[in-house]
Amino acid sequence: MMSRRTASASTAAAGAASRLLDVRDAEAFQADHAASAVRVPVELWEAAAKTGETSFENTSYWERAITPTIKASTS
Repeated sequence: MMSRRTASASTAAAGAASRLLDVRDAEAFQADHAASAVRVPVELWEAAAKTGETSFENTSYWERAITPTIKASTS
């Protein structure tokens, strides 16, 4: 099994086009995360995935939802 750090390093090496989405709680994310990681609360995903307009198939919704998080986590 690949460790979380190894997976993160592999993802980071894949290039700027990829992002590592981290669903851990805010405290764990702040304590340690990959430089390219974006924190996305799993509760948000679970609730949104159950709604047609925000289902995982609606990628434009998720691009908009994740973008503000990306900006906040890199500041």
